[in-house]
Parts: sequence; structure tokens; C-alpha cells
Amino acid sequence: MPVSLPFAASTARDVSDKPRRIPKSVQLACLDMIHQGIDFVAAAKAHGIKPDTLRRHLTRIETLGFLRRERAAFRAALCSANEFYLAEIRANSANAMAQTKAISILEQIDDEARARPARSGEVPSPGVCIRILNITAVPEPPIAPVKVVPQIDD
Repeated sequence: MPVSLPFAASTARDVSDKPRRIPKSVQLACLDMIHQGIDFVAAAKAHGIKPDTLRRHLTRIETLGFLRRERAAFRAALCSANEFYLAEIRANSANAMAQTKAISILEQIDDEARARPARSGEVPSPGVCIRILNITAVPEPPIAPVKVVPQIDD
């Protein structure tokens, strides 16, 4: 007798490509963690969320993507004035080491901008380099035969 097995799960699931919405209180708590540097328990309490609810939201893909985007924007805002402060150190610092380091960093920033690809088509693609080596073993010198001389006992 043939056995009939189900082809799909017994419960219907609606799998959609649309990400779930992040609640506004979770977004504000995430922004407080990024911009004010507080931990998630204090951020949750500040926005009326239970800490375990915020912890559960921090494991979701859409919340992690939101955090990455906001952190990148925060870093860009922080780093946007770096050249100005380096120029201030170079011009106003009495420390010669600080002046020379500021000059070298300013020169490296320009070099890094040139080294980065301008368009996405110029990005090197990942790959594997295979090296085929032909290694031959060095032959050992032949061993001379040993002559066995029988001894005669008197």
C-alpha cells in the first residue's frame, strides 16, 4: 500500500517580502542608544517599553537594518568635520608631533579618496587564486651495499 506524505506544512503561512514595521517607540529607543550612548534598558524605560520587548525587537532583521543605517549616518556626521579639526591642530598646536601627524593624515585622506572606486562597476569582484606548484622530491643517494664477511671460528 503506497504511503501518501504531505507536500507542505499543515498550517498556512503568509510569507511576504515586505518587512515588518518597526514601532515608533522602538525607533526612538534605538536613536537614544545611538545618539546619547545609553543602554537598552534605560532607552526602553525612557520610551515606555519593557526591556524584554526592546530586546526582542533588537533581534529582528528590520530593526538591525535600521540600527546600521542610523549608526552609519551618525558616523558620517561625526567625521564630516575631521578635516577642519586636523587643519586647526596643524595651524595652532605647539606640539610638532601633532602638527606633522595632522599633515600626514590630511594627505592620506586625499590618497584614500583616489584609491576608492568611483563607480560600482569598478569594484573588484571576489574570487579565488589557485597556484599550481610542481614540487619534486630530491632523490636520496643510493645506499652502498654492505658486504658481509663470514668469520670462521677455530
